[in-house]
Amino acid sequence: MLNHRANIAYICDKTYNIVPMTYTEKDFSRCVFNPMGKKSLKETDLSSILKDFPNEEKGKEEGLLRYIVAMYDSWSPLVKNEPDLEKRKIVAAQIAGLDGDQFADDLFSNKLDYAIRAINEYIRSYGQNRLWAMIISETERFWEYNYRLMKPVEGERDREILSSLEVKTKLAEELDKMNDRLDSYYKRLYGEDDGLMDASRAKKWTPEFIANVSSNRR
Repeated sequence: MLNHRANIAYICDKTYNIVPMTYTEKDFSRCVFNPMGKKSLKETDLSSILKDFPNEEKGKEEGLLRYIVAMYDSWSPLVKNEPDLEKRKIVAAQIAGLDGDQFADDLFSNKLDYAIRAINEYIRSYGQNRLWAMIISETERFWEYNYRLMKPVEGERDREILSSLEVKTKLAEELDKMNDRLDSYYKRLYGEDDGLMDASRAKKWTPEFIANVSSNRR
């Protein structure tokens, strides 16, 4: 197991007095990569999600990967056992053995673009694929409805115009419902991490965007 007591003391002093280490390697056995295991990043096929890692931060890739898996893998026990987001981040950092420096602070506050992209790539490739598929299909439906809503009102007679307006009203109501569903899907996908969700959307590094980029590269 990695030795990272000093790091956790640094992080926990900011939010919590203590975060007891209650997890073992076995608890993460169903994850794609065991963040508490002895296997290194080089022994996995996950290095591709860190392809944008900057040279000045070299040496921290391992910690970032372990943090991502502990924090966002759908089989991580933290997702269920640590409902408080800030505490979950601290526990994930404890498991990952991150250094208690500006890197950890920026990671927690979603200021690292390459980390946001890596998290999204991990979620797309190894996360909750059914949920991701629901986001894709619901987004497609949303834009189809929006296109129909934006079309001019059709009809020459008052009755036809009113009928067209009623259809538009129903389309608008359904769009509102779809938007709420998409928000709930994203919350589930990002483990209720609103900061990461907003940062990903701002950078357009949502799962469907990454999928489109990947398909265009083939």
